[in-house]
Amino acid sequence: MTAASPGTNEIILCEVANRIAVITLNRPDQLNAWNSEMEAGLRTALERCQDDREVRVIVLTGAGNAFCAGADLSAARARLAASGPRHVSSTAAHAPNDVAAREDFGQRYSYLLSIGKPIICALNGAAAGVGLVLSLYCDIRYASREARLVPAFVRRGLPAEHGIAWILPRLIGLSRALEWLISGRSMSAQEAEQAGLVSAVLETDGFLPEVLERAATLATLCSPSAIAATKRQSYLALGQTLGEGVALAEREIAASLQGSDFREGVAAFLGKRQPSFVGLER
Repeated sequence: MTAASPGTNEIILCEVANRIAVITLNRPDQLNAWNSEMEAGLRTALERCQDDREVRVIVLTGAGNAFCAGADLSAARARLAASGPRHVSSTAAHAPNDVAAREDFGQRYSYLLSIGKPIICALNGAAAGVGLVLSLYCDIRYASREARLVPAFVRRGLPAEHGIAWILPRLIGLSRALEWLISGRSMSAQEAEQAGLVSAVLETDGFLPEVLERAATLATLCSPSAIAATKRQSYLALGQTLGEGVALAEREIAASLQGSDFREGVAAFLGKRQPSFVGLER
């Protein structure tokens, strides 16, 4: 399928094959600079993927040589010229897959955390500003050897945006996150891997096929319902005590024991064959 917002020229592409949806930011001539049409198109594509039972894994990448070079500053400059400086208050949006109705997972970009399917960010090139933010709200990140990550906010006269100051320290630690955010410096893919920000650095040639091969493991060998439950547990744990986390795990286990994916997983293991999971059941 292909998703595009009204009035756009397919700036968000979505193609599904082998239970993997590949969503592509498609403004390569502008290094996939972010604008309101892309924002709306991405949300639409993710909502469709969430509802599509054929989709088990989502891969988010960029067309051309960049993932996303940040906000389209030409569009932002035009808005400022028209309206002047203004205060913008935060408003929560409805998440495609509500996670215990927590407002944390319904913010402007954090709704990615509420999607019940794994989202892999394939960082094919530079990710700056809001492009970096998007990547951090994905579950797994792979970077091409040429990718560079840039939290450029302070160098544009802006503080950390869209919750990056909340999620980044949870990924790489407070001190390292602060050093990076307040300097606005560029980070190489190799440094990002050493910091634990990306799971692996892959060769630029054949980058997306390699990412898709890794995604295929999740799509074919892992239970969609178990993945959804594990993702839910992991993100809810960020605001829970250990006791609350254990209690949630016990509830998830009890529900899973009644599901067909558990029965299929055990049967496949005992039969020494590949499992055939049915997909999300709840």
